[in-house]
Amino acid sequence: MEDSRQPFKRKGTTHYGRRQREVPLESCEGHDGWEEKQQGRSHTDKAAGSTEVQRPSKLAEGVYVHGKVNGHPLTFTAITDASRAIISTRAFNQLPGTSRPQLDQSVRLVVANGAPIKDAGEAIMQLELCPVTLSEQVIIAEIEDEALLGTTFLRKDTENQQISC
Repeated sequence: MEDSRQPFKRKGTTHYGRRQREVPLESCEGHDGWEEKQQGRSHTDKAAGSTEVQRPSKLAEGVYVHGKVNGHPLTFTAITDASRAIISTRAFNQLPGTSRPQLDQSVRLVVANGAPIKDAGEAIMQLELCPVTLSEQVIIAEIEDEALLGTTFLRKDTENQQISC
């Protein structure tokens, strides 16, 4: 039986002619150099000696938050349609091997219209959105964005900590 699941692409998004909005993290240790990404260049976390994570040169319209997954920088799209955090298989595969946990079988993912999304699995990963750092069950799937920040993370009790935007 052929796998009918397709990569997730938000309806109406495009990399051409759409206004971009990014939410930078201010005054957070280890979150410098994000301007390079906005200009379409890759960012390397030199302190950790990691390899470069290739990022798209333009972002579709949305709210973006710069953070880290297992210590490596990623750009999260804040989206209330996703119930859980999702990282693209592309971004997951670009993480150094020591930062890529073994994946467990995932639940079946579907978009709002019921179409299935191709997923690789799930694993517990450390999500850092300065000053908040949490271990979270993350799904790895074929999505257009680098990472989606789902409502489970957005609703976490973080002892009244606030992400500076």
